[in-house]
Amino acid sequence: MIQKFETQLKEIEISIPELDAFVVESSDLEFIEMYLHVENLNVQHIIFKETRSTAKILFKIPYLPKQETEIHKPIIERLKRAHAIVKISKGKKVHVFGENRYIASKS
Repeated sequence: MIQKFETQLKEIEISIPELDAFVVESSDLEFIEMYLHVENLNVQHIIFKETRSTAKILFKIPYLPKQETEIHKPIIERLKRAHAIVKISKGKKVHVFGENRYIASKS
C-alpha cells in the first residue's frame, strides 16, 4: 500500500504501535510518501490528519492470529508482520511514538 499526503506543516507525529519495523527517509519532494507492507493482506489503514501545528500519521493494522505451535506463541503474538517506510521532505521535525520496535533513519 502506498499513500501520499501534502502538508506545509513543519512538525510530523508518527504513531507506530502496530508495526514491527519502521524506516524514516528524507526526501527532496514536498509531500509525505508512505509505503506500508503487511504480510496479512486484510484491512490496513494509514490515517493522516492535520492539527494547527502538527501533521499526524497513524498506522492501524488489525490483528489476526495465525495458527502456530505453542512453543513459538509468545514471539508470534508480539509480531504483526508489518513494516513501513515514510519519506518526509527535509527540514521537518519528526516525532515517532510506539513500543519497542526496530526503527531506522536514512538521510
